[in-house]
Amino acid sequence: MQRRALVLIAGLLLASACAHRPAAVSVTPQPADSVTVNIVSHVGSLVIFAQAAEHSYRMGIVEVGTPRQFVLRFGWLWGRSVEFMSGESAEYRSGYLNLNPGDVINWEITTRTSRATRLP
Repeated sequence: MQRRALVLIAGLLLASACAHRPAAVSVTPQPADSVTVNIVSHVGSLVIFAQAAEHSYRMGIVEVGTPRQFVLRFGWLWGRSVEFMSGESAEYRSGYLNLNPGDVINWEITTRTSRATRLP
């Protein structure tokens, strides 16, 4: 019985710690130390990831034909090459981009091309 109580308490503490962690991706306006990523998919619903060095983050889902905006707030993005990718085998890629605070990325995904531009 004591073992169950200890496991329950440990689980509650872990859940509490995770609940207070800031989200990786936010869709609300953020301070100037963030990067805004605008994505439009013309090929279907896609799950979008951001990859920098050995770090990979799932940003969210983009529905076909519906523009979606993500705001990234991670310190590891700045000054490093970041690539946005999607598809079953990362078949859609933005190409590597060096990001700085305040940058806006516009990525349009089509059947033949995947073009991303960075606006300072």
